[in-house]
Amino acid sequence: MYFHRGSICAGLAAAVIGLGAASASAQVLYNNTAQATVGSDSITQHNYLSASFLSGPAAGTLNDVMLVLSAATPSDGYVTNVSLYSFTTALAGPQTLLATLGQVADSVLSSTPSVVDVTVTTPVLLAANTEYWIELTDSFSGGLLTSAGTPTTSATSVGASWGYELDDTGTGVAGQVYTQGTTGGANINGAYQMAVTEVPEPASWLVMLAGVIGLAGLRRRFS
Repeated sequence: MYFHRGSICAGLAAAVIGLGAASASAQVLYNNTAQATVGSDSITQHNYLSASFLSGPAAGTLNDVMLVLSAATPSDGYVTNVSLYSFTTALAGPQTLLATLGQVADSVLSSTPSVVDVTVTTPVLLAANTEYWIELTDSFSGGLLTSAGTPTTSATSVGASWGYELDDTGTGVAGQVYTQGTTGGANINGAYQMAVTEVPEPASWLVMLAGVIGLAGLRRRFS
């Protein structure tokens, strides 16, 4: 039976593209957003809150972060800043700022903790099998002011709060840690609720390889 070289190369290209599409599927690194929220901590009160997660077995691109947040006063003019930090030890807490992932305005939150999707403005490459921190801080962007014309700073009335749960059976939750400013602990004591996903890096070179195979097939066909 005779097979045209171009057909063989086209078949290989299609196969590689299929593998690339499969590997490009987002991988969930951490997710406990479906667990029951038992409480929440104020970002303003603690200055910053953070939760650790472990990246996948291969390098990949952080492509999405979801958080369980609430705001006592959605009109307070505050925004939550979501950042990625390096991890050294649990006791040391967040160390080096690696990327600013995005912001969530209090105006889109309610007083009831709910899942909010953070728009990751710039994709971030994660190393394989590496611990990282997701850190939340807040800042004032215009809203409620005191009689003196300064931002309201009462920790009980402004800024967002991050929900936590006591069931560490979610994906990637067990064995991770959290911080509340300068203190913290193991997730079994109350894990902040978030979902972190990445796209495995091999997807990119598989697609490029498919293109090379396709070009080789065209060259052979017309030579």
